[in-house]
Amino acid sequence: MQNQEVKIDLRVSRRESGLLQGDLAHLLGTTQPRISRLEQGRSVLTIKEAVKLTIVFGKSPTVLFRLLSAAARTELSKQIATMSGDPVNVPNAEARQRTLSQLEHQLSGERRTADGNAT
Repeated sequence: MQNQEVKIDLRVSRRESGLLQGDLAHLLGTTQPRISRLEQGRSVLTIKEAVKLTIVFGKSPTVLFRLLSAAARTELSKQIATMSGDPVNVPNAEARQRTLSQLEHQLSGERRTADGNAT
């Protein structure tokens, strides 16, 4: 869902600004096909691109990074669910398990803030 919001926002913002994909590509120092892939949700923004977009479109970095953060949390949740349980011969297996458990807890806990709002 969040990735969908990012791609829609990018396409809408670009169109509202009157910029062509090629114009935006030039401003970001990339290619038109890259802009197309970003708008289709087939590529992920780099931090540098995200910062430039906030400047080009006059949007708050907070909004864009909140959307990108939510997408990253969703992706991490999917990835952690598919990790192998206990690989053989892990030098520091306890630390690995502790890290993965903390990450799972953090990802599930970030869905709601202290005031009850979704993150």
